[in-house]
Amino acid sequence: MILSIALAGAHLAFLRFNLVNAKIFMGDNGSMIVGFMVSVLTISFIQINGRAGYDGLMPHVDAVTFCTALLFVPFFDMVRVVFYRIFIIRVPPTHADRNHIHHKLLDTGMSDAAASVTLAATTVLLAFIAYSLKDAVPAKWLFPSLIAGGYALLFVPNFFRKESAP
Repeated sequence: MILSIALAGAHLAFLRFNLVNAKIFMGDNGSMIVGFMVSVLTISFIQINGRAGYDGLMPHVDAVTFCTALLFVPFFDMVRVVFYRIFIIRVPPTHADRNHIHHKLLDTGMSDAAASVTLAATTVLLAFIAYSLKDAVPAKWLFPSLIAGGYALLFVPNFFRKESAP
């Protein structure tokens, strides 16, 4: 719990300096540390909710499905970009380009803030769906449905792309 509060506080401080005019840059190492901390928190959440005889932080919720919903956008964006780089354009996976989902949203004419809010809203929507359907749909069907539905959301920016003038 303390680690999650510290991570949220660090992100709020980072957001304060980058909301309007970016003043600091996180970089690769910063994002890797954040990713590591998020993975530790995810594994801890799954373990805590999986203990027998313990109601957990969110009782009656499949922790794996809920964590997949929360981490879907960054995970599948990364998988999609790495797959595209390795198998389609045949460059190293560390090659810089504008294929990430936030770049696709920016290419549609969205501002940085609107793209960030869109990705955050998508994550919240997927988490809400996973939580609200916990009793109606078994986890073995909810998990693949979340993956298929979330993957379809990654293609939404292509429908809103502005056509360039010839």
